[in-house]
Amino acid sequence: MNSTKKLQRLFRSFLKELRHIELKQQEKKNLVWQSSPMYKYVKDKFVFPASSLNNTLFLEQYTLLLNAIKVSQGISAMYKGAGERTIEQSANLVGLKLPKLYVDPIKTS
Repeated sequence: MNSTKKLQRLFRSFLKELRHIELKQQEKKNLVWQSSPMYKYVKDKFVFPASSLNNTLFLEQYTLLLNAIKVSQGISAMYKGAGERTIEQSANLVGLKLPKLYVDPIKTS
Protein backbone atom coordinates (compact mmCIF):
# COMPACT_ATOMS: atom_id res chain seq x y z
CA MET A 1 0.00 0.00 0.00
CA ASN A 2 2.79 2.39 0.91
CA SER A 3 4.65 1.74 -2.35
CA THR A 4 1.46 2.44 -4.31
CA LYS A 5 1.16 5.88 -2.73
CA LYS A 6 4.81 6.55 -3.43
CA LEU A 7 4.33 5.57 -7.07
CA GLN A 8 1.26 7.76 -7.39
CA ARG A 9 3.12 10.70 -5.85
CA LEU A 10 6.02 10.11 -8.23
CA PHE A 11 3.67 9.91 -11.22
CA ARG A 12 1.95 13.16 -10.18
CA SER A 13 5.27 14.97 -9.86
CA PHE A 14 6.26 13.63 -13.28
CA LEU A 15 3.03 15.00 -14.77
CA LYS A 16 3.59 18.37 -13.12
CA GLU A 17 7.10 18.69 -14.57
CA LEU A 18 6.00 17.43 -17.97
CA ARG A 19 3.14 19.93 -18.05
CA HIS A 20 5.54 22.77 -17.26
CA ILE A 21 7.90 21.80 -20.09
CA GLU A 22 5.14 21.20 -22.62
CA LEU A 23 3.38 24.49 -21.84
CA LYS A 24 6.55 26.38 -22.70
CA GLN A 25 6.50 24.79 -26.16
CA GLN A 26 2.76 25.16 -26.89
CA GLU A 27 1.27 27.86 -24.69
CA LYS A 28 -2.29 28.11 -25.96
CA LYS A 29 -3.15 24.43 -25.92
CA ASN A 30 -5.04 23.06 -22.91
CA LEU A 31 -3.91 19.72 -21.41
CA VAL A 32 -0.93 19.72 -23.73
CA TRP A 33 0.94 17.12 -21.69
CA GLN A 34 -1.54 14.44 -22.76
CA SER A 35 -0.32 14.66 -26.35
CA SER A 36 3.31 14.30 -25.31
CA PRO A 37 5.03 11.12 -26.51
CA MET A 38 6.75 10.79 -23.13
CA TYR A 39 3.40 10.80 -21.33
CA LYS A 40 2.09 8.04 -23.61
CA TYR A 41 5.24 5.97 -23.04
CA VAL A 42 5.10 6.29 -19.27
CA LYS A 43 1.36 5.69 -19.15
CA ASP A 44 1.74 2.45 -21.11
CA LYS A 45 4.79 1.35 -19.13
CA PHE A 46 3.32 1.91 -15.66
CA VAL A 47 0.50 -0.25 -14.42
CA PHE A 48 -0.79 0.60 -10.95
CA PRO A 49 -0.38 -0.79 -8.35
CA ALA A 50 2.28 -3.21 -9.60
CA SER A 51 5.29 -1.74 -11.35
CA SER A 52 8.86 -2.97 -11.57
CA LEU A 53 11.73 -1.32 -9.77
CA ASN A 54 13.43 -0.41 -13.06
CA ASN A 55 10.35 1.48 -14.23
CA THR A 56 10.13 3.31 -10.94
CA LEU A 57 13.78 4.32 -11.08
CA PHE A 58 13.40 5.45 -14.69
CA LEU A 59 10.40 7.62 -13.83
CA GLU A 60 12.14 9.09 -10.80
CA GLN A 61 15.27 9.96 -12.80
CA TYR A 62 13.29 11.41 -15.68
CA THR A 63 11.27 13.54 -13.26
CA LEU A 64 14.50 14.84 -11.73
CA LEU A 65 15.80 15.63 -15.22
CA LEU A 66 12.67 17.61 -16.10
CA ASN A 67 12.90 19.48 -12.81
CA ALA A 68 16.57 20.30 -13.44
CA ILE A 69 15.71 21.62 -16.90
CA LYS A 70 13.00 23.84 -15.42
CA VAL A 71 15.33 25.22 -12.74
CA SER A 72 18.19 25.85 -15.18
CA GLN A 73 15.88 27.68 -17.58
CA GLY A 74 14.66 29.84 -14.71
CA ILE A 75 18.21 30.67 -13.65
CA SER A 76 19.20 31.47 -17.24
CA ALA A 77 16.23 33.80 -17.61
CA MET A 78 17.00 35.49 -14.29
CA TYR A 79 20.65 36.23 -15.11
CA LYS A 80 20.26 36.85 -18.82
CA GLY A 81 22.35 39.77 -19.94
CA ALA A 82 20.91 42.96 -21.35
CA GLY A 83 23.33 43.00 -24.27
CA GLU A 84 26.41 45.11 -24.72
CA ARG A 85 27.11 47.86 -22.24
CA THR A 86 29.00 51.07 -22.83
CA ILE A 87 32.32 51.60 -21.10
CA GLU A 88 30.71 54.09 -18.71
CA GLN A 89 27.96 51.63 -17.75
CA SER A 90 30.52 48.89 -17.13
CA ALA A 91 32.61 51.19 -14.96
CA ASN A 92 29.56 52.30 -12.97
CA LEU A 93 28.57 48.67 -12.50
CA VAL A 94 31.75 47.97 -10.51
CA GLY A 95 31.74 51.32 -8.72
CA LEU A 96 34.27 53.23 -10.82
CA LYS A 97 33.92 56.57 -12.58
CA LEU A 98 35.62 57.49 -15.80
CA PRO A 99 37.60 60.74 -15.96
CA LYS A 100 36.01 63.63 -17.80
CA LEU A 101 37.04 64.00 -21.39
CA TYR A 102 39.20 66.94 -22.33
CA VAL A 103 37.42 69.47 -24.49
CA ASP A 104 39.68 71.76 -26.51
CA PRO A 105 38.50 75.37 -25.94
CA ILE A 106 39.89 76.51 -29.28
CA LYS A 107 37.81 74.07 -31.31
CA THR A 108 34.58 74.88 -29.46
CA SER A 109 34.70 78.62 -30.19
